[in-house]
Amino acid sequence: MTVVPITYNVSESRSAGYEIGTVRASDSDSGINAEIIYSIQNNDFGIFSINSETGKVTLAKKLGKKYPASVDYYF
Repeated sequence: MTVVPITYNVSESRSAGYEIGTVRASDSDSGINAEIIYSIQNNDFGIFSINSETGKVTLAKKLGKKYPASVDYYF
């Protein structure tokens, strides 16, 4: 498995529902074994949401000063 880091910078003025970007994965298997389900690890603040089928990442909440200025998330 190869992991390629992706960095997204999001202004704290963005509202919930703002589309941040899309993460992608591939699998060389076929059939049911090739199914990819996207999820977020360490989403303690519930700031982000991800479409489990498409990998589209959106803001679940409006950002603000109550959240850390920089956070690493793993999708």
